[in-house]
Amino acid sequence: MDQKTAKFSFFISAAILSSSLFAATATVDLGSDHQRISGFGVSTAWASSMSTTDAALLWDTTSGAGLSLHRIRIGPDGTTSETSIAKQAVSYGVKVWASPWSSNYTVVYGTDASGNSMKHLNFSQAQSWANTILSFVHTMKSAGVPIYAVSSQNEPDGTGDNHYSADSLALWIGYYLGPTLDTTGVKVMGPETMNWYGFPSYKTSIFNNTNAKKYTSIIATHEYGGSAAAYPEIAEAGKEFWETEVYDLGSTVEDTGMTSALRVANVMHTALTVSNVNAWHFWWVYPCSAASCGNGALWSQGSNSHATKRLWIMGNYSRFIRPGFVRIDATTNPTSNVTMTAYRDSLSKKIVVVANNSNTSATNIDFSFGNTTVTDVTPYITDSTRNIASQGSATIGSNTYTYSLPARSVTTLVFALQTETIVDQAPYADTIPIPGTLEAENYDVGGQGVSYSDNETANQGCAYRTNGVDIVSITGGGYAVGYTVAGEWLEYTVNVADPGIYSYTARIAAGGDGSSFRLFLDDVAISDTVKVSSTGSDWETYADLSGTTVSLSAGAHVLKIEITGSYVNIDNFVFTKGTTLISKSASNLMRNSQTYKVYNANGSYIGSFNAVDIPALKTEIRKSNWKSGIYLVKNKNTSAFIGIEK
Repeated sequence: MDQKTAKFSFFISAAILSSSLFAATATVDLGSDHQRISGFGVSTAWASSMSTTDAALLWDTTSGAGLSLHRIRIGPDGTTSETSIAKQAVSYGVKVWASPWSSNYTVVYGTDASGNSMKHLNFSQAQSWANTILSFVHTMKSAGVPIYAVSSQNEPDGTGDNHYSADSLALWIGYYLGPTLDTTGVKVMGPETMNWYGFPSYKTSIFNNTNAKKYTSIIATHEYGGSAAAYPEIAEAGKEFWETEVYDLGSTVEDTGMTSALRVANVMHTALTVSNVNAWHFWWVYPCSAASCGNGALWSQGSNSHATKRLWIMGNYSRFIRPGFVRIDATTNPTSNVTMTAYRDSLSKKIVVVANNSNTSATNIDFSFGNTTVTDVTPYITDSTRNIASQGSATIGSNTYTYSLPARSVTTLVFALQTETIVDQAPYADTIPIPGTLEAENYDVGGQGVSYSDNETANQGCAYRTNGVDIVSITGGGYAVGYTVAGEWLEYTVNVADPGIYSYTARIAAGGDGSSFRLFLDDVAISDTVKVSSTGSDWETYADLSGTTVSLSAGAHVLKIEITGSYVNIDNFVFTKGTTLISKSASNLMRNSQTYKVYNANGSYIGSFNAVDIPALKTEIRKSNWKSGIYLVKNKNTSAFIGIEK
């Protein structure tokens, strides 16, 4: 080895040694859970349109930030200018919620120092205002925008258009807004105060009012002043805690780069770790025209407006920490000017770490995962030149890992864990009898690729069971499999009592047309593809859909429900042998003489005829020389199955 080579080798060794000596240690504990994450969002209050390009930047989980919540404004008359924007958000699977800024049902109670009128709700018209908000919910639902939650009032501790004292806001929620929205499935949010100073008293008033506490599902605040604090009583009461508005308060001079972005990232970090918020929102997508708007939007000011680094660092959280993920214990401040949080998916198959490095130089971090083995990692970097840029996957295969965080960056590290142990497929509770009721949420145990196939690891519903299948609660009780995507499937161990054709009634909900499913027994199709029409735009309205199987053989089998068209919620299937089901429903067809469409047992259309009652209906079928069997008949009122014997 010559002298030059030896010197180069020494420098490399010294650099590696220096990296190891000066790396900070960060521990991540997969077994220590904190709060469940509901999402990250922003508002478009007062906007009326959005380009498809901007929509993708906000909500696409591959090319954009992947924001999962969107806040819109309810006007004083109970309308919004943001319907078209909200519809785009829904098309990306984003949950839309709304806040009223003011109301047409107010009275003046004084003037401020500038002589401006100060208003609050006229409680003699409180029910009218509640009814107006209810109408807003129904209107948006009809437009294809199911409203997830409604705030009681934007910043009620202000002195502007609609001021409430803490106790009067609790009264409004507990006796007007809450009861009026109670049967809609829409969550009530409050108090949405301006800052951390005003929040405690308003939160206390809600908790001290039995009705207000009962109806309020989400406790919320803005962050325009004061310091984040812990409020464990919120989670203890079974409620979520959301931060719903703030912008970068660090400077009034517009900054589209990393200085503002890092300030925002650290505000997010504090809300997530100190206050354990379930959701976090920035203020605006688009800025106002005044120079004083500063850093209040995710887009820059001026005619050449574009997404700022604030959007992309939000994406470092939202694109990877999906609804249903859980924050886990991690070293929050491993070294000077570095903050860090960690999260796991519902299956504990991945850990997502977000690290904010405000240092002007790269900073090395030694990650320790305790007894957990990480198989590989993919870093995604946002800095002055990159936007959530993938750095490719690296193999690890141990419980430690060292990474150098780039200077002035937000880095998301997605660690993959050893895959779940595959167990033999078996019934979740008991073998399901046919005839009988199959509850969709009681699919077999066995895991991904064995007893079910779900296209993403996040548990979108987070109800009943904790693996990758998306299960949702049904208003009024029970559970359904939801957030279904074409190609997904679930399997059930069943026992068919007797051979023959079976009728079924599926209890389903769909927010639009185009959904479908198909049934298999031991991987052999027993139904055609069953098309599902909309039952209501909110996926909360369930209806019965009937069909028949081909002839089934008796004994133990595995029944599969395969989703062939996305977005249908499935509550259950009720299977009935032969014509048992028919006797309960065929009489509903009789509405004087009219045209009936006829389908065979596989759902294929085979003709139509006129009839006035069941005997006439059967006679018409026999005249046509159709075979014995089960037929589906439909008129404009309903549908039913009838059995024909030749």
